[in-house]
This record gives sequence, structure tokens and C-alpha cells, in this order.
Amino acid sequence: VFDSEAILTIGAIAVNWKSNIIWIGTGEVNSSRSSYAGIGVYKSSNGGKSWDYLGLPESHHIGKIVIDEKEPNTAWVAALGHLYSPNKERGVYKTTDGGKTWSKILYTNQKSGAADLVMDPKNPNKLIAAMWEHKRDPWFFNSGGEGSGLYSTYDGGETWKKISSENGLPEGNLGRIGVAIAPSKPNIVYALVEAKKNALYKSIDGGDSWKMVSDNIDEIGNRQFYYADIYVDSQNENRLFSIFTYVNVSEDGGKSFEQLMPAYGVDNGIHPDHHAWWIHPTNGNFMIDGNDGGMNITKDGGASWRFIGNLPVAQF
Repeated sequence: VFDSEAILTIGAIAVNWKSNIIWIGTGEVNSSRSSYAGIGVYKSSNGGKSWDYLGLPESHHIGKIVIDEKEPNTAWVAALGHLYSPNKERGVYKTTDGGKTWSKILYTNQKSGAADLVMDPKNPNKLIAAMWEHKRDPWFFNSGGEGSGLYSTYDGGETWKKISSENGLPEGNLGRIGVAIAPSKPNIVYALVEAKKNALYKSIDGGDSWKMVSDNIDEIGNRQFYYADIYVDSQNENRLFSIFTYVNVSEDGGKSFEQLMPAYGVDNGIHPDHHAWWIHPTNGNFMIDGNDGGMNITKDGGASWRFIGNLPVAQF
């Protein structure tokens, strides 16, 4: 449904099922040398039959779009910005007129963009954003700096509060941060934080205060600058998935993890390097995995997987 547009690399999709509106953010945030830049935001108001280009051309890499389902013209975009050079068109953007105009509502510096953005499912005015200072060179990658950090808002982005070491996060400069809110209990929030020592943090008060629950790198995930996605089961706030070279699952709120998918797919035939994950909103056993080899579906919580062989695609 998108082959005729000016760009093919996709970093984010958000769908308002009530109004049949699809929002597309181009360019992925997994900042390897082979990460292709996008050209901004697209929107379809008819389920993908036609597309309107909505601007933000210098955002280059968009990792998340969140929408207010009750307000179809309102959306927030997490723009990472240029990969190889500083630029100002990065941070969190908001539109209230369907993408005709955008307001930059969170920005730290020209080297820092928004790597993740999550919304409280019970309060669309509450969002948590992860800012990430980084710079890639062909021969080196620097992840972390003063512009990184976790920010929260309770008024849709009009004002933001920085969450710091005083709130329980690690001291010093931070790198990439992945955030997940438990759909069944939004007061439970997880953050996978790249720092001097990478660790998984948990909040039980909606993100106001945090405690470290695990710093076992083998369990929580490797290559933090490249993999930072975590997901919470839709019914069980203690079941947490970390997707990276392989997939690990925790049943105790992140204290310990077991391997759900092995690194090289020897046991289940699933391609390694996982970049996309979807959990059914009312059935946590129904999940979809996007990886370097394509797409797989499970309906038994990950015990067995079906490869989708009729999609000519790879590296979701």
C-alpha cells in the first residue's frame, strides 16, 4: 500500500481504527551504518488507498508515532533527526490539525532526538519520552550525552519534567532508552536504560520514581544503541519481553528472564535479530514478531510460531 511514494524505509506506524486513519513515520531509529533516512510523515485517511505528505523532511529517522484515538487530528511524533550530523528538526512534535502544522514540544540540543515515546492508555495527555544524544561516523558510533534523558508530561506536551537520578535513574550521561507502559496497569512502567552500566528499571507510580530491577546484560538485551525495545503483556503487567538478537521473556516484572527465541533460530527456525513486536490487546498469547528474516505469528504465547511466507519482505 506504500510502493508508489517517494520513500520506502518505515520507522513507525500508528492506526486510528475508529476513523481509518494511518500515520506513517519514515526512517528507522536503529542507528547502524545501513539505516536509511526517511523524509518525514505521511498520512492516509482511507485505509492506505492514498497518502498525503505532512512534512518534517529533516527528521530523517522517526521511531514512534502516538495518537489520541478520540481526537483523530491529534498526534505526537518522536523524531530522532540526522544520523551523521547535528540538526534542529529533531525531538517530539505535536499536531492538532491532522498534520497541517507541527509544534516542536520537546527538544534538548542539536545532537539529541526522541528515540521512544509512550502514552498512558487511560490518559492521552500523559506521555513519557526518551531523548537520545548520539552521533554516528562511518568508523565509530557515540551513544550518550547531556541531551539524553527521560521526560514526562501530564498536559499533552505543553510542559515536561525531566526524570533524573533523583528519581532513581542512573547517574551520569545516559544513552538510548526504551520505554514500555503496562496496558492493564499503567502505573507500571519499564525503562531499558543505556548508561555506564546498562540496566532495566521499573516504576510502580507511573514513572515518577524508579528502581533498578536487573543489570544482567545477557538477559535484558545486548547492543543497547541498536536494540532498545521492550513490551509488556496486555493482561499481565509482570510479563515483559525484551527483543534484540534473540527474544527474552520475564514473568516476574523484569527481575529474571528466560530465552523465548534462541539467537540463531536453531530450535524453532525463526530468523534472529528482532526489531518489531505486537501483542494482541485482549489476548496476550497472540503475538507477532518482525525480524531480519520476515514475520512470524504465535497464538500460544510463543510455544510455536508460523512464518508468513507470502510477504516478500525482510528486516522489519
